[in-house]
Amino acid sequence: MNPLLNLASSIYGFLISSRSRLYEKNLLKSEKLTAKTISVGNITVGGTGKTPMVIFIAEFFAKKNKNICVLTRGYKRKKASEMIIVSDGSRLRTDVKFTADEPLEIALSLRGLAKVIADANRIRAGRWAIQNFQSDLFILDDAFQHLKIKRDLDIVLIDALNPFGNGYLLPAGILREPISSLKRADAVVITRTNLVQEKTLKELKTKLGEFCSEEKIFSAENSSLKPISLTKLTAEGLEETAKNRQSDLKKKKALVFCSIGNPEAFFKQLQSEGYNVVRKSIFRDHHFYTLKDIKKLHSEAMSADAEVFLTTAKDAVKLLEFQFDLPCFVLKTQILPEQRFKDFLDALWT
Repeated sequence: MNPLLNLASSIYGFLISSRSRLYEKNLLKSEKLTAKTISVGNITVGGTGKTPMVIFIAEFFAKKNKNICVLTRGYKRKKASEMIIVSDGSRLRTDVKFTADEPLEIALSLRGLAKVIADANRIRAGRWAIQNFQSDLFILDDAFQHLKIKRDLDIVLIDALNPFGNGYLLPAGILREPISSLKRADAVVITRTNLVQEKTLKELKTKLGEFCSEEKIFSAENSSLKPISLTKLTAEGLEETAKNRQSDLKKKKALVFCSIGNPEAFFKQLQSEGYNVVRKSIFRDHHFYTLKDIKKLHSEAMSADAEVFLTTAKDAVKLLEFQFDLPCFVLKTQILPEQRFKDFLDALWT
């Protein structure tokens, strides 16, 4: 371990722990919104499945006629200090350049089901939504560390493929908080359980059991929905069903590219589902594509003799202005929690 990284991690850990204690002792104040509030977050950098979980929870409560608003920071968006109404529940009110990729993906997925607001000041956004949308349920995206807002449920996701990295805090490792911070959580959901061996899953549950009770630990599988042709993907939403059968697409040689927090998990999911991946291209998380990038992908596809492109829904919202020489399909990931987790959510209103 690099001594400087080790020192930086120690300092970071001290600051994070000190901040948490200040909130615990009420020396730093948390504010409560006058509506039910669910936080979805994690304790690591990189993708754990937060966006699919936010979408799942919103869809779950939309069936119960709740007036839902998703509050998100909108990482790497322009003018992050401003409040942006991404979606009023029926239509988009902005574009990806102003709102960033994840808020737009959520808004497209939840068209007709939930409002979406991007604002670093989520208290301000929540109060605005209560007054203007009459929201009665807030879902906080990536908010386990956002202690300024009190929540009725604190849900933390753990990636079964890479739960804690090397076990070190940032910047030496991938942990945003010590593993012991899971004691604050009301539910710990292990994602991508279908991509690991049962022994690995059992060992992870044992580790988590050191910090939270067994009834708070849940499992969830991840899978892709039917592929969507990028040419069919518009502001109308992400629910367009591809005419091509999924089984036919899996036979084609594919170049897969993405700019997400956990690309290896995406690649492993495609492998487990039987896609014929002949080339992978990774861009940094939240990357905004350029024409140069698209030309590079075309060149890589030719050299790999690829027949199609495959990418994620998060990437797709940043690709609509580009033309592809080969068919480009979007694979939207869904999360499938166990029934016990659904019962847990139901209890919020009982």
